[in-house]
Amino acid sequence: MDMIEIAFRWFLQTTLAASAVALLVMVIAKLFGSRISPRLRHALWLIVLARLLLPAVPASPVSLFQVLQMDHPVKSLLASMHSLTSGSSRQEAPPGSVDLEVPTDVRYLYANLGEQGVTLEEGPNPAVPAGKEEGVLLKSAALIWLAGAVALTLVMIVRMYRIGKSFRMFRQVTDPRLLSIVEESRRSLHLRRRVPVYTGEDASASPFLFGLIRPKIYIPESLNRELSQERLAHIVSHELAHVRRWDALWNLLGGLALAIHWMNPLVWLCVKRMKEDRELACDACVLETLGENEAVPYGMTMIEILKSHSAERSRPHVLHFFGSNHYRQIKERIRMIHGFKKGSYKLSLLAIVGMLALSAATLTKAADPVKRSVPDSYAGGTSASDNKLLFDNEKSRKYDNLDKAVLVAGFSFKVPYELPERYKLREVGLKRDSQDGYWREVRIDFNQGKGNKSTGRFAFYAVDDGEGLEAAYARIEQEEQRFAKDIPRSVTLTKESWNPNGLNGLLIKVTFGKAEKRYYLWQEAGVRYQVGPGDITEADVLRLVASMKTPSLPMGEAYVSDTLLVAPMYDTDDIQRASASMGIAPKFPLRVQGQFQAASAMGTKMVNFRHPKDDEDYQRKVLSIRYSRIVESQEGVQSFSFRQIQNNGIFEEIRSSGHVAFQRIDGQPFQVKVNAVSLAGQEVYRTEPYKIDEALSGSTEPDVYSYFWKENEVCYLVEFSRDGGSQMDEIVASLIREQPTDISRLN
Repeated sequence: MDMIEIAFRWFLQTTLAASAVALLVMVIAKLFGSRISPRLRHALWLIVLARLLLPAVPASPVSLFQVLQMDHPVKSLLASMHSLTSGSSRQEAPPGSVDLEVPTDVRYLYANLGEQGVTLEEGPNPAVPAGKEEGVLLKSAALIWLAGAVALTLVMIVRMYRIGKSFRMFRQVTDPRLLSIVEESRRSLHLRRRVPVYTGEDASASPFLFGLIRPKIYIPESLNRELSQERLAHIVSHELAHVRRWDALWNLLGGLALAIHWMNPLVWLCVKRMKEDRELACDACVLETLGENEAVPYGMTMIEILKSHSAERSRPHVLHFFGSNHYRQIKERIRMIHGFKKGSYKLSLLAIVGMLALSAATLTKAADPVKRSVPDSYAGGTSASDNKLLFDNEKSRKYDNLDKAVLVAGFSFKVPYELPERYKLREVGLKRDSQDGYWREVRIDFNQGKGNKSTGRFAFYAVDDGEGLEAAYARIEQEEQRFAKDIPRSVTLTKESWNPNGLNGLLIKVTFGKAEKRYYLWQEAGVRYQVGPGDITEADVLRLVASMKTPSLPMGEAYVSDTLLVAPMYDTDDIQRASASMGIAPKFPLRVQGQFQAASAMGTKMVNFRHPKDDEDYQRKVLSIRYSRIVESQEGVQSFSFRQIQNNGIFEEIRSSGHVAFQRIDGQPFQVKVNAVSLAGQEVYRTEPYKIDEALSGSTEPDVYSYFWKENEVCYLVEFSRDGGSQMDEIVASLIREQPTDISRLN
């Protein structure tokens, strides 16, 4: 995806979220009115400012956007923009693909593909396209936004440079009277830093403060001559209060927010209101120091300066004493000054707690954009609060059950409850949205057959990427054309309106020679669905669409895979479920000997433990953990795999035969001799060195060493991919001494 579009999408997401926060702040200000102190009112605007500028915010269950179900409000806006053009696409994998990474230590991932009847060429290559044309409206809007943001930023920089340069024409004050006032005001405000004061003959300007790192105060020469010491003290105290409150920083950030969010008229209003409330808060800060008795004289100073000075509209990046000559703002400041009470500038404990609560609600995003009701009978899993992420793939995930994918996905979607005959789930893939971090694409692969034999397959997609049907068609067309060039072959694409159950949809036919494959696409409640390509008929698809419902967990046996060879595990919930289904209490140390860190975990099958005897034995589940060295060293063991399974006579068979049977890549077994050793007081059988695929292995492939032992009816295997010397024995002994792990305590 183009970087400009990435930035524009962030702008849309942020400006819409900040608008909701701004409206909430306005409602609070309206409801409480003068009962909110000026300082607290200005602090509320700083929350809006933070929401406008933060590049990312954490997820929280107490987020305002959790309540509003507004986890990604920009999706619908982008969808409407894309629907007006047919050439829109984000640079991500096409619909029909989930980029899933598979652990590299799985030896037999592609074994027996021929026996299973799996066709590798059953759809477009799922590689991410090198480049796609952006939608006309989206790209144009992004360019216009960027041009405006750059222009306003440059204007702000130029104006600040000119104001700074103008101080060269001013002279620093040496008048003892004014310097004495400045020093006394500084001490009264408990301001440590010294701020120089400049003067000049620019009589049109009111007093102002300029500069963040080295702030400077400007007071016109005429005011220094004409005003009494009391009036000058009011002016100087006001400008020094801006320094104490870091208002120059908030002023600068407000200008930056305005430059970025210039397209949003609500932001212009927010920045204006924030500046007004900043002046009120500054007045309150001064009066807190001077006392209530000085409120009326301070107000009279303001009126007196109004008679002869007003804030220059060409200097929005300085902090004027008068601030604004707008009648409403003048009236508001006079009203506040007249009713000021000592102590009202201080924030009460209740105000601080309220600010923290509002920040938690507004400076976060929805933790789970869809509130799902998970029944208590959803067996074996940990609660959401107890679940801990251990391993993660930033781009994609793969599961062997639909229940977990429904819980993890970042949007609500429907699934078919009526599948074609003898079809059941093979695997579920999730793909993450690069903008909001939620899983926005769900791919469910269904296959027909029994066990690991497949006689038919089709893919089902639910996608919440904000793109319309035409954008999806353009994506499929481009990918099919690219795939046709790689073959090479001629290909023809046609599309026609398709309305299953009265829904808006498209039927896309791809023909090459006498062969044809079909994509069925439709939209419902903002989610785009797709079936195909695959081996089912249009009648099957129509029945499937008619049965679509929101998932109710647990989904049942048809939505749990018994054919997926590798099921990665990501969190403690996955491990709990896997160990429960395997019937074992696993050992799961996150670190071994302080040198090796658990890098990944997966559920696999007997073929990755030893050669299975039959189809039933093949289906037996294995827990596999991969460890990698974290202490840098070029010698010794660099990585190893630790696998666990219900024993069921495996260890006794190895002991009695003196051999263990492994399986080659072609599905054939081969025998490896084992020798008994004693490690950590445990009987262990260690294999002689062997190649991973026996005679089929290349001469340069390293030797493999495996260790087997049994504890509490669990058979353990540690596999090293090369000779690690005595360190191999030490690692195995360390794992023997490990006790079964309380998975809920893993972190």
